[in-house]
Amino acid sequence: MTREHLETTGGSRRCLLFDLGNVLITFDHRVVSRLLAPHAPRQRPVPAQAIHDYIFGDSGPDSPNARIDRGAQSLAALYGDVAARFSLTLSLDEFRHAWSSIFAADLNHAVADRLTRFAASGVDVRICSNTNDAHWAGLQSAHPLLASLDRDGRCLLSFRIGKVKTDPGFFAHVTEKTGLPAGRHLLIDDREDNCQAAEAAGMSALQFAAPDADAGDRLDALLRSRGWLQGYTPGLS
Repeated sequence: MTREHLETTGGSRRCLLFDLGNVLITFDHRVVSRLLAPHAPRQRPVPAQAIHDYIFGDSGPDSPNARIDRGAQSLAALYGDVAARFSLTLSLDEFRHAWSSIFAADLNHAVADRLTRFAASGVDVRICSNTNDAHWAGLQSAHPLLASLDRDGRCLLSFRIGKVKTDPGFFAHVTEKTGLPAGRHLLIDDREDNCQAAEAAGMSALQFAAPDADAGDRLDALLRSRGWLQGYTPGLS
């Protein structure tokens, strides 16, 4: 197996922003509603879709999920709201388990490998994600790479910023933290609306999702097309 040596073009510092969900780790929000629905009373069953639509609102900007991702609502408050609305009989711990079961067991290794090698080559690499404190605590516990990046202050997370990526000011906060002009950033994100928000703020963006076996090669090709890779030096992995 060969290892590609990644080199950035140009002499000035640049920042590569990696999204978490479906870029660094695969997830499925629908797991939450599938695990919660069986806790509805037998005489008043609740479709999993109804729970999903309420919590995630098709990932709408004003959904309960968006509020918790902004840090404006606690997981305990969301639990109380959802349990009361759908007459669910479950504990906060059971709700927390369902809430945190959306992620795959492992990081997308090809993407994580590229993140690590970019950082080693001197690129300012950051995590830039809409997420909440409960999810982030679990992800750090499960994945040492994420915990290490957080210790180094390289994680720009919505629940800490108080905004999600599509909110005005989110990417201004990012540039304040990195100390770089907007045009020196490239966001890698699976959502079109997040990419559009980054571009509106003057950044570059790549819409990219990584659940498949060729994710690493696809990411390399996209980064090369944007001038972030100079070439390749084969070597042993």
